[in-house]
Amino acid sequence: MPGEAAALAPTDRRTMKVVGLVSLGHFFSHLFYMLIPPLFPVLKEALAADYTSLGLVITAYSAVSAAAQVPIGFLVDRYDAAVVLVIGLAAASIAIIAIGLYPSYTVLFAFMLLLGLGDSVFHPADYSILSQTVRPDMLGRAFSVHGFAGHLGFAAGPLIVITLASIWDWRAALITSGSAGLLVAMLLFKCRDKLRSRPNSSSERREDSAQAATGGFSVLLSAPLLLGLLFFAGLALTGTGVRDFGIATLHVLYDAPLTQAGTVVSAFLFASPIGVLMGGWIADHTVHHDRIAMAALMVVATVAFLVAGLTPSLFIVATLFGFAGLGIGAMAPSRDMLIVKLTPEGHIGKAFGFVSVGLGVGGIIGPVTFGYLLDHSAPNSVFWLAGGFALLTVICLIPIGRLIRRGETQHQPMAKDLK
Repeated sequence: MPGEAAALAPTDRRTMKVVGLVSLGHFFSHLFYMLIPPLFPVLKEALAADYTSLGLVITAYSAVSAAAQVPIGFLVDRYDAAVVLVIGLAAASIAIIAIGLYPSYTVLFAFMLLLGLGDSVFHPADYSILSQTVRPDMLGRAFSVHGFAGHLGFAAGPLIVITLASIWDWRAALITSGSAGLLVAMLLFKCRDKLRSRPNSSSERREDSAQAATGGFSVLLSAPLLLGLLFFAGLALTGTGVRDFGIATLHVLYDAPLTQAGTVVSAFLFASPIGVLMGGWIADHTVHHDRIAMAALMVVATVAFLVAGLTPSLFIVATLFGFAGLGIGAMAPSRDMLIVKLTPEGHIGKAFGFVSVGLGVGGIIGPVTFGYLLDHSAPNSVFWLAGGFALLTVICLIPIGRLIRRGETQHQPMAKDLK
């Protein structure tokens, strides 16, 4: 009815603003992470470090991010997700600026810890805000826009840092990128009222928060969310091999210039956000989100094995990476919907914080492992291992799908229609 459409219009506009603002912050969280790995060949010389040592800084980042995810999730569920989001983005921006200002391995290591702490807020805060402001029938597409922004940040990171480093140097590239992040943090702070996920009164919020905290740890340690954590860990390990170490691996494997190797990996990185937008529509039109994720991971595994085993031309590698990027992107909204299905109402922040620990665990194990392989002249092994992690993650999805189809989760609808 026309009257009903008019009545919903303000809510729809508010939803669009919320999704846009949250997604902008998500873009910078992924962008910041991907500013460092493309510089590994440069940092290796500038800081007199080997690839294993550089992998260790990613491990340190991941360890802090993993350790902070659950506490941040409890803060988000109990207090103000918008303020937590702003603080996290500001901290991450300052870390990137500091790494550019003070070029030493010690400074790099120390501020990667701060970057990890800042990054830990995005999943708990973002998904808490989105799940409580977006209608259930649009949640998959909202997650896809959010995921699109993150994947676009992954794709833009190498392009931005390599381009700026070629114009100025790597230090100026980091300082410029971090300064842009600070400007976005100021914008989010100015718009923080729009991001508040709970419009009810303060007394109701305190009551809801207390209820959400009750039994929180029992929810996190339930079988469904433990499987979710393993799922996210597998995704992180797979992504580390292809995305984070892809440029350095191709540089060593093909003796290719850094810009050429970066262009090849960009096929994966830029195809991913396109896949995310496709995946949002798919996620809203299917209940079998586990099967979508399994199919995508099989594509990634196949591509990794083909590149590792055949060592095709870089043009073919770029084409294959494009297909893998589409697959991994299309999976992202279904991945998020799986966690929503596994989570009871009132626990979304801590649930996403908990399963995101898996990303940190993967980030702890993967960089040092892949860096070790590169240092010991086994570049093909990077892609063999990445494909193996993808297959292990497929196996992890089998019991998740069974639990959901049997109804053996504690899920209740997370998003409510706003009137």
